[in-house]
Amino acid sequence: MTIQAGSSAIVASSFDTNLEVVNLMLYWQAIGTAEWHAETVARSNTVPAGRPSVAQVGNSAVIAALFSDVGLMFYWQTIGTAEWHPEMVAGRSAIMGAPSVSQVGNSSVIAARSTDGSLMFYWQTIGTAEWHPEMVAGPRTTVGGPSVSQVGNSSVIAARSTDGSLMFYWQTIGTAEWHAETVAGPGTTDVVDDSAGTPSVAWVGNSAVIAAQLGDNNLGFFWQTIGTAEWHPETVTGPLTTYFGASVAPIGIADVILDT
Repeated sequence: MTIQAGSSAIVASSFDTNLEVVNLMLYWQAIGTAEWHAETVARSNTVPAGRPSVAQVGNSAVIAALFSDVGLMFYWQTIGTAEWHPEMVAGRSAIMGAPSVSQVGNSSVIAARSTDGSLMFYWQTIGTAEWHPEMVAGPRTTVGGPSVSQVGNSSVIAARSTDGSLMFYWQTIGTAEWHAETVAGPGTTDVVDDSAGTPSVAWVGNSAVIAAQLGDNNLGFFWQTIGTAEWHPETVTGPLTTYFGASVAPIGIADVILDT
């Protein structure tokens, strides 16, 4: 995933250098220039479980990544500096699959699936060290990786359920209760391939929007006006066009969706 942090475009990824050590990498390019710069964020003896997630939070670039030998990790770097700071969010065997990181209000937040299939939400007030865990949905409710964002004055998460429904969870910032909505019903997404079809949620204009790989490998787009209950479905591309999920973000006045 590529985002803007400060005056740069940044990309987080991992690669295996010698089949023993895996480097978690950040690549950045100052906007309006051509050169990409590489930084090593962390080294591990195991490949990250799913892709890492990158965002800007406050005046920092941040990355969430899951390593099986360590756990769910959070790395932050003040924009314009070189040092990366690691923090453990959850220990070994607590989380599986790819996490999602974002800023919501004045907090860094991470959504991830636990090993028992619960949907978990972790938050940390910017400038503090403590991570606070919350269970959004209970055991055996969630498959694949979730996506977290701020929409309006709420924290929101898009995730796939075990029956193939596309789910949307929201929590008003500063409150404790999570609210669940079914965006599209059972069988909408693929529940056979646990790693495929990670949805993506974003705040675009006055709407919450979700892009998702559907069960027949369509690319679907769903939107809901903030403060209303109805979800509106759109088909972006037809059957057998989309694999391994999608990513959505606002750019200018357009919704931009990436798929593979």
